[in-house]
Amino acid sequence: MKIINKRQQEIKNVLPLLSEYNKLHKLTKWCTPASNNRVIRARSVYKNDMSLSYRSIGNPNTNSGAFGRAAVLASRAYKSDATLFSVNGTTSSNFVVLKALKLQNKHIRILAQRNVHKSIIDACRDYQIDISFLPATYSRTTGYFLPNQNKEIIAAIKKHKPHVLLLTNPTYEGYCCDIKKLITSIRATNSRIIIFIDEAWGAHLCFSDSLPDSAMEAGADICVQSTHKMGMSLQQTGMIHIRRNRVDLGVLREAYTSLTTTSPSFHLLSSLDSARYFWETQGKREIGRLLRMASAFSGDIQRISKEISVILPDKTVFLCDGLKVNVSTGTLDASYIASVLEKKYGIIVEKYTINTLLFIMNPSNNIKTVKKTVATLKKIVKSEKVPVLENINLLIPPSQATAVVSHFNIHNHKHKLIAIKDAVGRICTEDIIPYPPGIPLLIAGEIVSKEHVDYLLALNAIDRPIKVLMQDTTQRKIRVLQQ
Repeated sequence: MKIINKRQQEIKNVLPLLSEYNKLHKLTKWCTPASNNRVIRARSVYKNDMSLSYRSIGNPNTNSGAFGRAAVLASRAYKSDATLFSVNGTTSSNFVVLKALKLQNKHIRILAQRNVHKSIIDACRDYQIDISFLPATYSRTTGYFLPNQNKEIIAAIKKHKPHVLLLTNPTYEGYCCDIKKLITSIRATNSRIIIFIDEAWGAHLCFSDSLPDSAMEAGADICVQSTHKMGMSLQQTGMIHIRRNRVDLGVLREAYTSLTTTSPSFHLLSSLDSARYFWETQGKREIGRLLRMASAFSGDIQRISKEISVILPDKTVFLCDGLKVNVSTGTLDASYIASVLEKKYGIIVEKYTINTLLFIMNPSNNIKTVKKTVATLKKIVKSEKVPVLENINLLIPPSQATAVVSHFNIHNHKHKLIAIKDAVGRICTEDIIPYPPGIPLLIAGEIVSKEHVDYLLALNAIDRPIKVLMQDTTQRKIRVLQQ
């Protein structure tokens, strides 16, 4: 026994990543990637690994052979005119789409929600695309980003006259707008606008009538999906779906081949094919099972303690993906609970804030994992000394920022680091992105307001500061334009 333990320790020291990877199957996952042992997977991963020297199989970059047949089947399943496979997640897909749209129209202007993924901002900067934002709206009780109202989006389209509208739907927490109604209204206002949906969290939506509409069902022109999140393909994989009437497929393929590896993993690509097959053949039944389980899980959580409750969205304002269970911990420290769940019991939640936990129903979960998780939560709340938040400060970020310098020209100017407290009125020259929620607080070229300064200083004042992506890792200084 001692020899085995010594060998395990040797492996851990020499192969830290592999050592951790080999333990993952023991965890209870309420997080991405969605996984299911009923999905057909590739056998003998190492033995079957192959380069494109094996020409009989076709080529993913030209969508030929087996790759082309898989893409056609995916486009039929996801109700698009054409589908491209990604092996670098939605980050790469966003770059592909935006490069294609820029090639299609060099004077392109984009109107987007503030909760865009950072890859959108990076791509717009790289390709010199003008982007403006809808005002951000946050829940006053959870701090979650909420979908913009339809009338607000229509008004902004009339004001900014963009070529492209970019929406994130669903949000991280599963909130959705009535996308079909919205797109119908947009088409009545502007029939030529390209509607681009970041559907990273919605790869499963089109397979059940019990979930909000998917982007393609609703009439979007193009959407990107992180299929590994909710769609059960392997981590890192995704899809791009388009309709051809407003997006040039040839130009999209040109952008795709310029940004996609010429040595993709067959293992990753085949998982996209398998995931599509599972959802197409068993999706309706599986989602029904998961929704019933989510209902049971929510009911059990409500009975743990008066502090713990399920966050129920206002369905008169927006829709919600029922596979996301958002839990409020009241005055109890949610970050502490999440840490104990993971480190002591091997139960992994998708996300936590100071007073919320996000559980994602995925096919690896069953009644057994529901009961285990509920019992463990109850044990932690009653037996562990969970810190009580005496003053719950959700630190709602400012809803807007004013851009005065083009974000893709900002790096041509001189800049310097100054103390955050001294930055009011200065022009920010870096992206400031707090995690969570990962929504840009400031984008390079925007003016730092007093509200931004107060927010950043408040973040630094709490015991466990939210990680902010910025140049100064201490979160004390901000990079601004040198005056």
